[in-house]
Amino acid sequence: MNQADAHEIAAAAAEEAVERTFVRMGLDTRDPREAQADMAYLRTQRKASERVGLALRVAVYTTAITGLLSMLWIGFKQAFSNGS
Repeated sequence: MNQADAHEIAAAAAEEAVERTFVRMGLDTRDPREAQADMAYLRTQRKASERVGLALRVAVYTTAITGLLSMLWIGFKQAFSNGS
């Protein structure tokens, strides 16, 4: 067995391993464009999920800060109206 034969065997083994891995992941290796479309869809879903998470955090922080400021305002109003 020479260097070219060993390289050919290694390349075939690597190609088979990659194809099996993709099949286990549910990707059709015969249609790479479909697999690319699936990955693009997953990326879109991930980015949308991140945007929803960010919006939710902003809403929670805004609500908490507004509630805290409202409590402080009511406290100040009570303190100054009772003292007069």
